[in-house]
Amino acid sequence: MIFNPGLGETSIVFLSLVLSAPTKHIYNFLESSYDIEGKDNFATLLTQFFRVATSILQNDAYPSNWLNVNILTHKVLIKMMDPVATLLKRLFIPPPSASHQFKSELWKDAFLMLLKLLSSEQLVIEDFSPQVRAVIFSVLCLTP
Repeated sequence: MIFNPGLGETSIVFLSLVLSAPTKHIYNFLESSYDIEGKDNFATLLTQFFRVATSILQNDAYPSNWLNVNILTHKVLIKMMDPVATLLKRLFIPPPSASHQFKSELWKDAFLMLLKLLSSEQLVIEDFSPQVRAVIFSVLCLTP
């Protein structure tokens, strides 16, 4: 697989911006996107987010041995899931009388991404050498 360094650097900038943004700002951005785009387009945006995140977690974007980038990606995805989950619960669980409006494909993609994130080999630090654990610890502690 050939990697484009320019795209890699650009993605790191985006990851750093999301990581440095307060969760409330991310939530407000997503909520305003919902207000502007409407429910169906917002559901499409979330589906695309879940699929891109799943692809990243499957190392389609970066090799699995790019430890710092992968840890940063995991931190960003975990941070993003807080406001996304809040909006999913608030906006995409219809009342029982409107159960036909339930977007099962959206929830399937959300749970698939979340399970991929939580079962990631990158998070199993017990399997890493002490040197790699030190790198993981320093990345986790030094980034906001």
